[in-house]
Amino acid sequence: ARTGFVPQVPDPPSPSRIRVRTPGPGVTLDADVVVIGSGPGGGVTAAMLAGAGKRVLVLERAAMIGEEGFGGPELDGLGALFLDRGLAATSDRWISIRAGSAVGGGSVINWASSLRAPDEVRSEWRASGIGDELDEHYAAIEADVGVTSDESPRNGPNDRLAAGLDAMGLPWQVIPRNVRGCGDCGPCAVGCRSGAKQSVLRRSLAAACDHGAEVLDRTEAQRILVENGRATGVVARVPGGEITVRAPMVAVAGGSILSPAVLQRSGIARGVAGRTLHIHPVVAVSGIYGEPMA
Repeated sequence: ARTGFVPQVPDPPSPSRIRVRTPGPGVTLDADVVVIGSGPGGGVTAAMLAGAGKRVLVLERAAMIGEEGFGGPELDGLGALFLDRGLAATSDRWISIRAGSAVGGGSVINWASSLRAPDEVRSEWRASGIGDELDEHYAAIEADVGVTSDESPRNGPNDRLAAGLDAMGLPWQVIPRNVRGCGDCGPCAVGCRSGAKQSVLRRSLAAACDHGAEVLDRTEAQRILVENGRATGVVARVPGGEITVRAPMVAVAGGSILSPAVLQRSGIARGVAGRTLHIHPVVAVSGIYGEPMA
């Protein structure tokens, strides 16, 4: 029997414009660009290059699930949209890793909070010799996906949190989110069935496909092909075997967990790939109040 919270959600929106298929084993495909991963990095990359006239193939290890399949029982959502069915964890099992594994990547299962890198992080980048001229790019993405704080009403617990911070003299702000017409139905973390969340699935991937890009789902990149020091394509695993995608440009956008694994398997940057991973633990805080916190 199915268990877990079953949210009340509106009817799903009209089908998205994603061009997606699962290739059969043994085939060789050609493209100008092959993008590994269909999340925020891969989706934006695909949209920009397809819009510039490139033939783009996007490889995604997960099976395609449209918005009509989101918002169901929580355990079903974990199994369908998360890395290792939501059971991934650090080797000591102290911290679980909730990473998206879906067409649209982490943008499908995040809480829609849309934050720029804080000043202290950008200072670290500058000190390491990494440029942080990102403001114009942030602004462009925020405009495209509708990042505002207009649809972030505070609930009871957040009202109490704001009051407590005020009493302590600490600053706070309303979190900006990339949603349009959000009815606050609840199941953000198992996909937005109403289509209010402006995820990569709804925005960048749709734009890429409008310009001829194609998403190959259930297609997991195994290794990048390299000749004379240049990438020439990707070998990927599909149901029943493998395929080869030949392309003079390979964009690795499989996320902070899976991109290093692809690089390691390909013999690329083995000494550094994955060694600078940082995770951001989330801790639940609960309390009992004398009045309802709805």
